[in-house]
Amino acid sequence: MTLKPIVFTCALLVAAAAQPVFALGFREELQEGDKRLQQKQLELAEGSYRHALRDVKRDPGAGADDRALCLVKLGAVLQMLDITEEAQPLYKKAIKVLSRAHGAKSPLLLPDLMALGLIFELEGDYKKAIKIYQRALDIATVNNKGSDSDNIAQADCEHDLGRTAFKNGDAPLALASYRRSMALYMGAAGLPSSDPLQDLISDYSDMLEKKYGPGRNLPSAVRNELLKDRLGDLPQKRGVLPSSFEKEVTVRLAREAFDKVPVEELTKTEAARPNSANAETVVLPSGGNDIVADQAIGQQKIAFYERMIAVDIKSLGAEHPSVARDLSGLGAVYMAAGRYDEAKIVFMRALKIYETVYGDDAMLVKRTRTMLELVTENQIAAQSGDGAGTNFVAALPPVPLAAQKLDIAISLNYLAALCFSLGRVEDAEKLYAWSVSDTYHTTGERSLLLAAGLKDYARVLRTAGGSANVSRAEVLESDARAITRRVLSQQAAGSYQ
Repeated sequence: MTLKPIVFTCALLVAAAAQPVFALGFREELQEGDKRLQQKQLELAEGSYRHALRDVKRDPGAGADDRALCLVKLGAVLQMLDITEEAQPLYKKAIKVLSRAHGAKSPLLLPDLMALGLIFELEGDYKKAIKIYQRALDIATVNNKGSDSDNIAQADCEHDLGRTAFKNGDAPLALASYRRSMALYMGAAGLPSSDPLQDLISDYSDMLEKKYGPGRNLPSAVRNELLKDRLGDLPQKRGVLPSSFEKEVTVRLAREAFDKVPVEELTKTEAARPNSANAETVVLPSGGNDIVADQAIGQQKIAFYERMIAVDIKSLGAEHPSVARDLSGLGAVYMAAGRYDEAKIVFMRALKIYETVYGDDAMLVKRTRTMLELVTENQIAAQSGDGAGTNFVAALPPVPLAAQKLDIAISLNYLAALCFSLGRVEDAEKLYAWSVSDTYHTTGERSLLLAAGLKDYARVLRTAGGSANVSRAEVLESDARAITRRVLSQQAAGSYQ
């Protein structure tokens, strides 16, 4: 028997013993740590991440990104356990590993730099935090190619830098960073969430209030409107285009409303209508929308009131208050539809009945006179070209879909009012523009809050001065009046239902 096989076998055993033993491997340890972290078992997660960091150093197939990941995972859980003195060097080492592998300006460094900056910020070491955030901002700026993700990354850095700068007593740096961050967030159409924008608006407002005092007497039409506590009455719409399904539903509803009016009633109504030769004709096109639905439903209301008036006259007499009530309802529908001559005729008939029955000082008499005045205002505005109320839309700045929320619109308006009260007119102008755009996308063009926002925006434009700004202010004020008239007319029509 030769000794050669025995010697060879011993050599293999020695070599095997020299190799590291991987019980799970660093990737499996990372997965286990993630599982424990999700279950909020922080100490167990820490143990798994420590094993992963140990094993990744022994694995010849692991790269720089793997080592950095293990360092960061352990650093994060240590930070959660409030062991920041050990977390700091782990993040620093991860940044160093990534910098060597990918370069000092690689965007891969950003998450770790931001995490390290936050550790220093939470510990109150603002100077070190500012230095780290500034490094992250430089990297984000260099790598910004104009995409939404690049803009958001840079905006995040600007926001963190501004917040920490203010804590460190550097208000000018904070203000400049907040301005840039706001512009970047609002310019990112694909902003995935409104959370970072909401946090920025809150920090921005908080800085101005703490530095310059709270805005207690801010000139704000929106604030006055909010004090009336009518948010529940505001029309709400999502900041998205209607789907094909929604369009189809709208068409069907309009047709159903139109079909409920008998043909003979429509014919009779058309013949009895004053100035019928000049009256609008309701036509249902193949591809309907909200206007079609409104027209059809309005036609149904007109037919209803005309039937009720005829019944009341026949059963109660032409001068009975019930006739006046139905005449007022018909006038309100006419006014909402923009048929002002017809509205005047029926309101005047109603007014004469009310005056005869109740006297000049009765509430119904005063209310009907107010309605007549509102009809006249609407008619004058329509004849002068001041009736559309939508001229401002074309000049609205874009707003990210995720930011199209009423609370953000209101917060932007408040921030704009703060800037305006402090004489920061240029900042206020941009913020008011975003606020109005957000309000429009959130509530549509039939909103008293939108009209109030247009008034606020117009005020700051007039303050800025210059013929161009004054002209823009006039357009906004005209649109605000038109929107207010339309909303009040619709509310008046609804009050008779």
